Amino acid sequence: MRRVMTADVGLERSEASLLGAVQALGRMAAATPRSAWRTRNQLLVARLIAAAALRRRESRGGHARVDFPRRVRAVGV
Repeated sequence: MRRVMTADVGLERSEASLLGAVQALGRMAAATPRSAWRTRNQLLVARLIAAAALRRRESRGGHARVDFPRRVRAVGV
C-alpha cells in the first residue's frame, strides 16, 4: 500500500498512475482477510484518496497533476 501510494498518488500524479493505484489497491483489498479490518480500512481510505485525485482535473496546492498542470479558477470566484 505504501509503495503504491508513494509511487502513484504521490507528489506528481497522472490519470494513468491514479488508475493504476485504484486498481492495485482494489486487488490488495480483495486479498486481505476480513479479520484484518484495520488494513482493510486503510486500503479503503487509500482508494478513496486516489479516486478523488483522479476526478480532480487541475493542479492545486499539494495536488499536482502532470496531465493537468494548471489551476482551474473556481466558478463565482
